[in-house]
Amino acid sequence: MNSFELILKILSTEEDLTAREIAKRANALGEKWVRKDANSNLYRMLSQGLVERVSTSKVPTWRIRKNEVRSKVVSSDEILSLPRKSTARSLRELVHEEAFSIALPKVRISFAYDPHSSANDPYIQGDWLSEMLFITVNVKHPFWETFIDSEEEKLLFLQFAAQDAYIQWQVAQRGNAVSYQEIISFRDSVLREIAHLRVERI
Repeated sequence: MNSFELILKILSTEEDLTAREIAKRANALGEKWVRKDANSNLYRMLSQGLVERVSTSKVPTWRIRKNEVRSKVVSSDEILSLPRKSTARSLRELVHEEAFSIALPKVRISFAYDPHSSANDPYIQGDWLSEMLFITVNVKHPFWETFIDSEEEKLLFLQFAAQDAYIQWQVAQRGNAVSYQEIISFRDSVLREIAHLRVERI
């Protein structure tokens, strides 16, 4: 069970828990979490629209977002029928959105920019629920702040972030040792699938 699954399991039985309370319940389920671990995951889930932050008290509490409706703005037929350069332009329009997703044949990858990240956090965090991958991009990472300026650079970064998250997901699905050649195969597969993607705003 990954972090997102664990938090959803906890919040499905008890609503309006603080990060400290969630960490305590995670520990009871075998994890070694402190409040910081719970908070890190919760804010990534918040940016992906999976949970709600309730701020009625001094210490915020959390619950599962009930209205998890993701409306598709760009249809797959429309995107796939466009010439390659037009597809790239359509993608570049989306990199300015707070959140969007790309649908590959086997999995959908949801992107969100994390305003709560710091320069010390990883460049991305990859999480998953069943056949849905969630990539939370750290826009305060030194590499992003130094090199990522243009739409083309953002698009290329997000495509390779998708590749990394896809590989993490594939390795986790295997549950055993993965060879170097298999990793190369995963990379090749996702790059080919991204070339024929469907794009959705969230």
